[in-house]
Amino acid sequence: MKIQRKIMGLVALVLWCLTSWSQSTGEPLQIGEISFVSGANYYVKLPAGNLLETGDTLFIQINGKIIPALVVKQKSSLSCLTEKITEKSLAKGEVIYASSLKLAQGDVAQETVAEPVTQVQVVNKETVADSLARVEVKKEKPAPDSGASNQKDKDDFQLHGRVRLLGMMDLPVDSFAGRSTYRYSVYLKGDNALVKGLSFESYLLFNHTQDVFKADSVNPAYGLKTYGLNLQYHGKQDYWITIGRKINSHLSNLGASDGIQLEKKWGAFQVGALYGYRPDYTDYSFNTNLPQFGLYVAYEHGKERLRYQHSLAFMEQQNSGATDRRFLYGQSSGKISKSLSYFGSLELDLYQKVNGVASTTLSLTGLYFNLNWVLSNQLNLSTSYQARQPVIFYETYQSYVDQLLDREINQGYRLRMNYRPWKWMNLSLSGGFRYEDGDQVVAQNYSGVLNLRNLPMRSVSTSLSVTYNRSSFFNAMIYGVRMTGDIIPGKLSASLSYRNLSYSSTLETSIIPQHMVELSLDYRLSKQWLIGLNYELLQQTDYPHNRLFLQLRYRF
Repeated sequence: MKIQRKIMGLVALVLWCLTSWSQSTGEPLQIGEISFVSGANYYVKLPAGNLLETGDTLFIQINGKIIPALVVKQKSSLSCLTEKITEKSLAKGEVIYASSLKLAQGDVAQETVAEPVTQVQVVNKETVADSLARVEVKKEKPAPDSGASNQKDKDDFQLHGRVRLLGMMDLPVDSFAGRSTYRYSVYLKGDNALVKGLSFESYLLFNHTQDVFKADSVNPAYGLKTYGLNLQYHGKQDYWITIGRKINSHLSNLGASDGIQLEKKWGAFQVGALYGYRPDYTDYSFNTNLPQFGLYVAYEHGKERLRYQHSLAFMEQQNSGATDRRFLYGQSSGKISKSLSYFGSLELDLYQKVNGVASTTLSLTGLYFNLNWVLSNQLNLSTSYQARQPVIFYETYQSYVDQLLDREINQGYRLRMNYRPWKWMNLSLSGGFRYEDGDQVVAQNYSGVLNLRNLPMRSVSTSLSVTYNRSSFFNAMIYGVRMTGDIIPGKLSASLSYRNLSYSSTLETSIIPQHMVELSLDYRLSKQWLIGLNYELLQQTDYPHNRLFLQLRYRF
């Protein structure tokens, strides 16, 4: 009863604050940029400490007007996978604004629906640093009349970065004494360092618990993760040399590579090579026992709105000097017409060694295809098929149930519909199925999300969701509701959510109910400083789990 009273008190407090303080803001809040475009998939790089959630709307600015452009479909701490909901063309480097904006009615331009996005899985995906290692930070464009002085400024050394401190506390309850975990992250990006064309990038993260520095604790170095650390030189004749840990955008499914990468561009063609090492698959550290090398060629053609991109790569991966895998990787994307677009990728193994047994038989080991069809300004459909290796998460706050759901959703056939009957309403429905050898039943997954803007009041957005999953391994039914809005425009924003979940698995024979309440507050001290507070309550049977997050972030 005490827990229920606390939940009701939190709900009442946030609703009262949203009702009393919600009003429109002036300037939009810039949060990031489109870092990578692959077919119909738009990846947005986010600042550390953001409070975006699945279902939130992101915006672009055109001629001073704020236009809804993207809806968040999947999210990690530094990037998100989004679905396009506007007819306006979007490209890598497009500046993106936060979905928690309060907009005057006259400032919102007419938006139209475009192609949706499917959830693309990546082998050895770097999760938290999804796109950091393969994108460049967008520089400010000089004003039209700025002249040669701004060109000089553009060629000068420029440094961007952010520092983030995060504390996560599992609060004590009954016999559990509680536990604290701390995380420190630093991201730096420098352009024109020492000489024009030379840039560097680093993203380092260190985790530890409250007992990590005791004599009998685990080695503290185990908590250090290097998601990006490289130098890159861009020559005047369109060639690039990269040294260090970086993901190649033409070979993104391979994950990061520690070593050297070369690339040269001739007109519509790009040719490249790399030699290096795969990060250790257990802790993402540097491992010289896992060398890899390869060549690739890419070709781009077509008009501005009907462009095609194709690439083909040959790769060999070794383990302690012996060939472990040799394969071809290819991908293709483009717009067949103004309303029809596609993206596809495949992996063909030429040689592989499994359990000490070598094989040279040609084998299809990875396949993904997605087709998007815009039927009207309000309605669009997409269909996809995916049979690729599962994602490896080196950092995630996902619960055990959410991780199981990700595996179920991101395999097999899938159909998605996105319908926007009015500017203030967006409905997304999706369904998929999968059958593998040995499965007792055909795996099925269905979900729906209804996003409502300015409801139940102006400047507050509400999202309703439902998910059903059935498979041989995992069954689940989830209902959720989320409300977001600003308490003090441009300064203090809040989010309140509730999820009701029932699931069972082969490890748990009985149905397990869960209730989760989450409250987030984000206070912007200045353009550079932000402080955030997040409280999470998970009630499972008679065992409550309370978790508190506190973060401080500085950007420059």
